[in-house]
Amino acid sequence: MDAEKKVEVKPAKKTVGTVTPIVCLSLGLVVCFILLVIVVSHNSELNKTLNARDLEIEELKNNTPKCNQNLKTDEEINISNPNKIIDAASENGNIGDHIRGKADSKVLVVEYADMSCPGCAIMTPMLNEVYQKYGSKVAFVFRHYPISSHQNSQSAAEAVESAGRQGKYWEMIDALYENRADWIGASYADRTNAYVKIFKRVAPNGDEEKFRSDLADKDITKKVNFDYKLGNTKSNVSATPSIFVNGELIDLSREDITYSDILKEIESKIEAGLAQ
Repeated sequence: MDAEKKVEVKPAKKTVGTVTPIVCLSLGLVVCFILLVIVVSHNSELNKTLNARDLEIEELKNNTPKCNQNLKTDEEINISNPNKIIDAASENGNIGDHIRGKADSKVLVVEYADMSCPGCAIMTPMLNEVYQKYGSKVAFVFRHYPISSHQNSQSAAEAVESAGRQGKYWEMIDALYENRADWIGASYADRTNAYVKIFKRVAPNGDEEKFRSDLADKDITKKVNFDYKLGNTKSNVSATPSIFVNGELIDLSREDITYSDILKEIESKIEAGLAQ
């Protein structure tokens, strides 16, 4: 027999840690795709931020019917001049105008607004901006003008007044506009709890039971109704928001109006009033 031939079997080389060019290319494409998505998303959000104010003004100047209703009332109130700060009296449930800024200023900015109106929600940060600039020189007043066809406008206005009794009037206005989705369509049974939750956000140490009780107070209802009648019968308000500077109405109906235009007009009237 032939002697056995020895066959040397060499062990296969290990390829630990090696990556084929195809895998490298695939990983590179995935990374590029992810970066592209991030960049596109960032640019999209940036553009939204840059254009948000003027886009919102489009909604405001379109005069949404729900925020532009001619509502009339035969009820009269004993006020001859609505372009001044209104003191507490029996007519308004012994709750006068809420004022921020310089109460004895010769310039008074008055806004009539509906808590459910999207246009009013747009105007709130703008007027806050004006207040930040002129708060030491000008008096600012917010009056309620609830549109009857808006489901919770009246009760939301009463929630603002209830918070006002605990020193959180302006904070509650901002919070209700910022969180409209939480209450705007709430049922009668649910809306009080929604208002309470928002109140607790602006007043963590506030008295919840008092807030609930004040929501049912007839004097607060009287105050809201008084504001509406004042705007309707004395200031001839027909749309919300309506903003007056020393009794002069800011025209928000122009076709080409922008956020910047409105801001400039308000500030121009303020400067004119301060210069007198």
